[in-house]
Amino acid sequence: MNSGEVNCSEIKCSEMNSGEVKCSEMKCSEVKCSEMKCSEMKCSEMKCSEMKCSELNCGEVKCSEMKCSELNCGEVKCSEMKCSEVKCSEMKCSEMKCSEMKCSEMKCSELNCGEVKCSEMKCSELNSGEVKCSEMKCSEVKCSEMKCSEMKCSEMKCSEMKCSELNCSDMKCSEMKCSEMNSGEVNCSEIKCSEMNSGEVKCSEMKCSEVKCSEMKCSEMKCSEMKCSEMKCSELNCGEVKCSEMKCSELNCGEVKCSEMKCSEMKCSEMKCSEMKVLGYNVVG
Repeated sequence: MNSGEVNCSEIKCSEMNSGEVKCSEMKCSEVKCSEMKCSEMKCSEMKCSEMKCSELNCGEVKCSEMKCSELNCGEVKCSEMKCSEVKCSEMKCSEMKCSEMKCSEMKCSELNCGEVKCSEMKCSELNSGEVKCSEMKCSEVKCSEMKCSEMKCSEMKCSEMKCSELNCSDMKCSEMKCSEMNSGEVNCSEIKCSEMNSGEVKCSEMKCSEVKCSEMKCSEMKCSEMKCSEMKCSELNCGEVKCSEMKCSELNCGEVKCSEMKCSEMKCSEMKCSEMKVLGYNVVG
């Protein structure tokens, strides 16, 4: 299907079940699809200069090679997006604007991106074997619902990761290893972590201008090693910290140096800690 220009104002397909769709060259200047359901879409090569889709519901999408110069999607809903091999050696995305990106299962073996700009990225589960990001610059990363049940990254290299605003209502991370995390401003209204098991958390420089936590509920926080050489916080404002069950079996801190810790208001109406062992001191409340 070689078409220089395809203008589709309203393409409504209630059921579009295609066993095998092969598109060698599919060039579409404007493709608007209100309801497009595809059970299986197999494309050897898909080149799309501008692809605008309001809603794209795909049960299973298998793409061996996908080259897209610009991909602008208003709403992309993918229940199951399984990619056995996604090799993007040269994947240049000048502008990737996604209002809603819901991916239940997104498995990618290799994802190499030079520059990725995402205004809003919502991912329920992101399982990646290896993620290498040389330069990941995000002006605004707003994650209202970012649930990562299992985020296992063997290698996560972020040389320059600058995020002005990081809003996360729900963040569940089983294993998160980051060598350097430099964030100018981190706003977290609700950080709920049911299980945060980290083998090694090394933060060489963690500079936070403002950390606002309205509700921080942590049922279990187990950290074998927490090394923080320099932790500088100008302002730590906590309106309300409710910890109904904060069980810390072992909290071993060799050296905690806080040059400046200013707390204007710290109200803990209900802070129950059954066992808090710090440097040999037992405090039972």
